[in-house]
Amino acid sequence: MLAPAHCIAQSLPRHTAREEPKAAVAAILLPAPPPRLLAIERAARPGDPWAGDIAFPGGMLRPGEHPRRTAERETREETGLPPSCLEHLALIGSYRPLNRPGLLVEAHFYLLDEECLWRWRPGPEAERITVVHIPCSPEARPILHPRRGIVVSAYKDWLGNTIWGMTLRILDAVSRAVRSCWPCASSK
Repeated sequence: MLAPAHCIAQSLPRHTAREEPKAAVAAILLPAPPPRLLAIERAARPGDPWAGDIAFPGGMLRPGEHPRRTAERETREETGLPPSCLEHLALIGSYRPLNRPGLLVEAHFYLLDEECLWRWRPGPEAERITVVHIPCSPEARPILHPRRGIVVSAYKDWLGNTIWGMTLRILDAVSRAVRSCWPCASSK
């Protein structure tokens, strides 16, 4: 197990909202250094405002479903990883996507079981699965969004993943927690 994982979980900000979330995502820490999170590139689908974006596995809550269960169900659907591969460590907080401010999304922090490492496969909502290295600081810069033709504040990791919006804000929260537990774990 990654020794600092529980320290990172304890260092997360845990912002909670007063209203019920409508969606949930899973920020999944890989079990070996350097610190990396599992992410997907969302498949191109008509009407999906996040098509082609790098995102954490997640989606909309079903009626009566707890947000944590939603994050785990969506992780299975998008990556093939069952809940038994995930150790829930913390609630990171609640976030609103910039392009849908009426949607409240709860972000959960997990540690991937070492036995499940590299067993993922993209589901129908994922074009591909990638890892996002957690930098000392996600140094967001204005860039031209590759598909939308608008300028956004984004972080581009050394694998070429462009992270922006709500995913970037969640990555920033995890990055701050990593810095408090893992001396400047840099992505390059």
